[in-house]
Amino acid sequence: MKVNVREFRPADADALIATFSKVYGPDYPVSVVYDPNHWISKNQTEELFTYVAESSDGRLAGLVSFYRVAPFPGLYEFGQLAIDPEFRRGGLGQGLCAEALQRFSVQPVASGTFGEMGCHWTASQSIIHHLEFVDTALEIGLLPAQTYSKEHQVSGRISALVSYRDLRDRPHCLHVPDRWRELLKFCYQGLEVERDWAECGEELHGSSRQRSEYMPGPAVARLDFWECGADFESLLSQLEVDFLGRGAEVLQLALNLEDPRSLAAGEAAAARGYCCCGLLPRWFDGDGLLLQRNREKPSFGSERIDGDKGKELAQRIASQWQ
Repeated sequence: MKVNVREFRPADADALIATFSKVYGPDYPVSVVYDPNHWISKNQTEELFTYVAESSDGRLAGLVSFYRVAPFPGLYEFGQLAIDPEFRRGGLGQGLCAEALQRFSVQPVASGTFGEMGCHWTASQSIIHHLEFVDTALEIGLLPAQTYSKEHQVSGRISALVSYRDLRDRPHCLHVPDRWRELLKFCYQGLEVERDWAECGEELHGSSRQRSEYMPGPAVARLDFWECGADFESLLSQLEVDFLGRGAEVLQLALNLEDPRSLAAGEAAAARGYCCCGLLPRWFDGDGLLLQRNREKPSFGSERIDGDKGKELAQRIASQWQ
C-alpha cells in the first residue's frame, strides 16, 4: 500500500498514540508520549519535529521524531520510531526515516542529530546506518527490559548504541583525558568534522555549571557539566547521593570537551568509579565525553550490534569496565 510522508498535524495525535502503544505497550520510559497535548503543543515549537507516514486510505502507518534532549538546542535526538505492525513490509521504516531526515535537515535550528538504539535487535541500527550515521558511544545497561517486552523476548537491562550525523559542523578544540584519548580517537573515525586536540588542560577552578535530570521509568540520572569548577567533586558527590537514593540504576555524566578543566574532571570521575562509554558530538555545542557508573556491575557480550565499527566500539568500551 502506498504511503505519504508528511509533517505531524494536531488531528494525528490520537492515532499516533495508538500506533505507539501497539509497538511499545504502556511502558515506554518517557511517559509524555502517551499525552496528546505533548505532541500537539511541542510540534508547534522548535523542540519537536514529528513526521508521519499516512496510508492511501488515511490511516497512520508510522511515525518518527526529532526532539531536544541535549544541553545544546541545535542537537536533536532522532527516534521514537513506531511502525504499525500492519505496515511492516516494503521498507516503510527505512523510507519514513530517510524522508523525515531530508525534511528535518533543512531546518535552520538543526546542527546535528543522533540516534539511541537498543541493542536487543539490529533493525533500527541498520536503518540509521543506511542514513550515514556513525557510531560514537555505547550506553551500558541503559534501559529496563520492559521497554521492549511488548514485541521482544528480552531480560535484564538493555544497552543502547549512539550514532551521530552532522548537519552543520562547528570546528573546536578538545581536551580529552589521556586515559581515554585512544578510545575517543576511534569514536571520531568516520565523522566528517574538524577538531583540534589540546595537549594540556587546566586544574579545576571557579564554579561548575551543570544541569541534572532523573528519569524514574528507566531509573537513569543524567548529569551534564558545561563547566567543571573547584566544586566539581563535592557537587558530583551530592548528586550521586540524591539520585542513588531515589533508585537510580545508571548515572550518566557528560563533560564538555571544550572546557580545559574536563581533563581534571575526567580523572576525578574515574577515581569515583566512572567508566568511558564514548563520545557525544555537539552535546554542549562542543562535543561531550560520556562517562557512566552503574549500580550493578554490567555484563557484556549479549549486545546485538549492526556494523563493524559498532562491534569494535563495544569491545573497546567493555575493556574500560574490566
